[in-house]
Amino acid sequence: MFTRNQLTLFLLLLCGHLHFHAVAKAEDERPLFSFGLLTDIQVPSPEKIGNSAYEKYLNKLKIAVEAFNASNVEFVIQLGDLVNEDIHNLDIVLNEWNKLNKPNFHVLGNHDFCVEDQEKTLIVPKLQMPGRYYDFSSQDGSYRFLVLDGNDLSIGAYPKNSPEHAKSQVAFEYHMKEFLDGKRKFVPRMYEGGIGEEQMAWIKHTLDDAQSKGQKVILFCHQLLYPVDDHNLWNADDLKRIVDQYDNIVAFMNGHKHTGLQASDQRGVNYITFKSTLNSNTDSRFYTIDVYPEHFKIKKVSEKVRDYRQYQQHAQEQQQATLLEE
Repeated sequence: MFTRNQLTLFLLLLCGHLHFHAVAKAEDERPLFSFGLLTDIQVPSPEKIGNSAYEKYLNKLKIAVEAFNASNVEFVIQLGDLVNEDIHNLDIVLNEWNKLNKPNFHVLGNHDFCVEDQEKTLIVPKLQMPGRYYDFSSQDGSYRFLVLDGNDLSIGAYPKNSPEHAKSQVAFEYHMKEFLDGKRKFVPRMYEGGIGEEQMAWIKHTLDDAQSKGQKVILFCHQLLYPVDDHNLWNADDLKRIVDQYDNIVAFMNGHKHTGLQASDQRGVNYITFKSTLNSNTDSRFYTIDVYPEHFKIKKVSEKVRDYRQYQQHAQEQQQATLLEE
C-alpha cells in the first residue's frame, strides 16, 4: 500500500517519464531538413495570352515565393519549364523568382529552350546555373542532390547548326528505330530528350562519391525516368540500369507530365512526377518536402500529406503507378 507521499512521488516520476518520452518522440519526428519544390510554372508570354491572364499566371509564382520566404525550408528547387516561351518573358519571371530569400536551384525543362536559335545558349547563364547538370548537398551533409539535364540530347535545346543539335538528331533517330524494331515500349517524342554519355559517366562518378561518404541521394530531372510513359527520357532504360546499381538512392523527382504520377520499383525507390503549377485549379501549387532519417513527407499547400518510406518498407504497395492526389 502506497503512503500519500509515496503515491505523490510515484505520480511525479510517472508524469516526468511520460513527459520525457513525449519530448523525445517529438524530437524524433522533427525532419532532418525540409525543402521547397515546384515545377512547370510555365508562364506563357503576355503577347500570347494578354496582360490580365499573364498576371494571373505570374501570381502563382509570387504566392509560392512569398510562402517559401516565410517558411523554414533549407532550399527551393524548380524542376523545369519556368516559362512556356520567349526569353524576354523569362527575364520577367526570373525577376519574381529572384525574390526568394532561400538558396534556390533550377532544372532545365524543354520549354525553357523555346526561344530564338541564337538565344538558346543564354538560358543557363540567365538561370545562374553552375552547369547544365550539377550536384549539391544538404547543410548537414546527409543527402546529396543530383540535378540532371534531360535535354542533354535534345532537338530543341541547341542551335540548329551546332554539333550538339546534330548529335541529338542522331540519338533521336536511333531511339525511334529501336521503337520501330520493337526494342522499346514507348515512342520517343521529338520534344523529349535524353542523357548524353558524358553526363552518364558524371552520374555514376557522383553516385559513387555519395555512396562512399554515406550520403543518401535524391535525383532531380525534368523528364520522367520510371515507370514507362510517353514522357520518359529517350534513354530512360540506360539511366534506370545505373540507378538500380545503388542502394542509397531514395527518390527520383521530376515534372513535365502536368497531371502527376507516382510509382515505386522493386527496390523501393520512389519515382515522383509532381503536378504543374501552371495547371493548378487553385491560386497556386507548390510543395514542401520534409526529410526524415528513414522516410520523407510531401506536403502540398493546404493539402493531405503523403508519406514515402525508403527502400523495401512500402515497395510492394507502391508498385502500381497512381496519380498524385489533387
